[in-house]
Amino acid sequence: MREHPGYFPEPDVVEEKGTTENPYRRQLWKVETLQAWMGSRPGSGRRAGPKQAPSLPDVPVDGDPEELLGASHAAALLGYKSINSFSSSLAQGNLPLLKTTDGAAENAGRQNGRRRWTRRRILEQAARRSRNTKR
Repeated sequence: MREHPGYFPEPDVVEEKGTTENPYRRQLWKVETLQAWMGSRPGSGRRAGPKQAPSLPDVPVDGDPEELLGASHAAALLGYKSINSFSSSLAQGNLPLLKTTDGAAENAGRQNGRRRWTRRRILEQAARRSRNTKR
């Protein structure tokens, strides 16, 4: 509080304690005072609800079968709700056809080095996955 004056609310009660040779103060706040202060704080200390994952893109099934698609497109084609659930399933070995990538496209800019598969391979994995869930 000494290093950041005005940051914290003023105490509701200040008790003078100790002796004349060794005095000290005890500061007390009401719960309502602290709750009002916490509710008025701006920035990252104040969050409104749970964080939402970014939505997956709309990916047409009937595109070029040799087009290289990234993880978010693969997740959308396979019916995952988020890139995180797709990545988790991939890491657990639940998508064997996607275990290896088809590489990065030439001149892909910042996409170089990222996981990419052909649309054909992703759709084969989707078909295999749907056959396994029907059993």
